[in-house]
Amino acid sequence: MNKLMGAVLVVGSMSGCMLDDDGKVITDMTSNSTPQPTAAATPTPSATASPTAAATPAASASPTATPSGPVVSSSPTAAPTSTPAPSSAPTPSPSATPSSADAKSCFNPELLTPGSSYSWTLKRDDGSVTVTDDRSVSTGTFNAQSAIKTVADMTTSNGSPSTTDTYQNMDEGAWRIDVLGTETTSPAAVTITFTPAYELRFNLQPGESYTQNYQQDIDSYGYRIAQQVSRTRTFLGMKSITVPAGAFQTCHFREQTSIDGAAPESVETWIDSASGLLVQQLNPDGSRDQLTQGEVNGDPVP
Repeated sequence: MNKLMGAVLVVGSMSGCMLDDDGKVITDMTSNSTPQPTAAATPTPSATASPTAAATPAASASPTATPSGPVVSSSPTAAPTSTPAPSSAPTPSPSATPSSADAKSCFNPELLTPGSSYSWTLKRDDGSVTVTDDRSVSTGTFNAQSAIKTVADMTTSNGSPSTTDTYQNMDEGAWRIDVLGTETTSPAAVTITFTPAYELRFNLQPGESYTQNYQQDIDSYGYRIAQQVSRTRTFLGMKSITVPAGAFQTCHFREQTSIDGAAPESVETWIDSASGLLVQQLNPDGSRDQLTQGEVNGDPVP
């Protein structure tokens, strides 16, 4: 049975991998290329507040208008001067806020801020699988590189609990999350390294997509598997959807992932524009996972 994916902003989402009941490695690459739920980057991009707007430059005040014409006197006593026209009020410059139509509105830096925590529960539409994912954010090192570390403790109704650390970096100015790799400690020890780091971009307009090619090295108990991955991520636009947890305004993404030249598998995700959490996922087999409850730093969503 396919397992739910574990996604940032995040933001979708961002966990590692696990072995299914047949011993196969199931990777959770935040790209939502496996049927485990992810956070959107996640991130694991990570609740939610809208992305922080860039600082608004102070507006320059317009010069004060001076009265036109000379002052006229009709007697030795000076006549009062004409009243100056009021100065024009300065128009404040607009803040650099993301457009409500682009994917930037679903980029939530809070999900990748050390000290943050968040969780969600997803349920398969046929009721067969329920996944609860609890995440905490700190800092760490992956392959000698400093990174943001997200620890995901996942429990599923049809499998063993798992713990996965995801290492990533966030570029708020570029609206992007770079995922370096993952380390799963239970139920099996598995490390996945992405070369180069794979990207979760949010600076996308409706219909815009990008393709990235990278290698993922899977290490488990001294054995290594190197896979070539080609991944295309498309922003399909903003969508209003209703799931068991409530009504959400979401960013709708499609990700098509091919491994070692195989036919690509398609996964669609809907990321909450307010929190950055995964709200809904359409898996390659046609099953659908939906949010039943979630919270960011103790605040429930929606």
